Amino acid sequence: MTIRYQNLKFKKNSDLTPKNIKDLQRKDHDLLPMIIYLEENKLPNLQKEARKLLLQAADYLLINGVLFHNSVKKKYGRASNLDYFQLVVPRLMRNLVLHMCHDSPLGGHSGIKNTIDRVREHYYFSRLSTIVSEYVRTSSVHTKAGTKELCKMLEVSQEFTPSFAHHCLGTCERSHRTLEERMTPYIRKGRPWNDILPAVIFSMNSCTNAATQYSPFEVVYGNRPQFPLSTPHDLDLRDIPKDIHVYL
Repeated sequence: MTIRYQNLKFKKNSDLTPKNIKDLQRKDHDLLPMIIYLEENKLPNLQKEARKLLLQAADYLLINGVLFHNSVKKKYGRASNLDYFQLVVPRLMRNLVLHMCHDSPLGGHSGIKNTIDRVREHYYFSRLSTIVSEYVRTSSVHTKAGTKELCKMLEVSQEFTPSFAHHCLGTCERSHRTLEERMTPYIRKGRPWNDILPAVIFSMNSCTNAATQYSPFEVVYGNRPQFPLSTPHDLDLRDIPKDIHVYL
């Protein structure tokens, strides 16, 4: 089996190199016993802890000294496009991953379900769903307050249309609402809207649609979009019509 190690390539100015991730994993007391077992075949002294580790060991592996979790890959549906392995996130690195997948323009404050989906695709840590849900829920409170504050500051009057009013272009208005909600946190911080718009649009196009269970990006390209720490896909842009390059 060929394992591609490119999913540990970061931006040039980032401090998170494979070596630093390896060091952070070894400083995490919850991950260290698994790493020691995989490297040295040594089990914890307590029988209960040793039994628990043996039951979990088949789901982990070391790639160049970095701990990964083996993602069970289904052979059908959108799951067939997901990575085989998830990077095991040490506790000290967890907030950075959550910030990148939710708070950054690429994450776009995309809600609980989409954030869990984005995190789980590439990363693994215990209680992932619960921790991500709490993180997003706390952030959403500030985002809603910020939207009202922004409308008041710009003297924008919010008008709400009734349900089932087809002439109100509900689908279009819903997209506008999503765009507004995702742009607000960054505009409040003084960032120019035209600088963050491409990243926010990317976050919207990479979110899974509840009806189709695929993201717009997957519908167009047939695989998941690139994201920091993600496994690169082989994509030849020469065969793609120019009018859909905006999905990148």
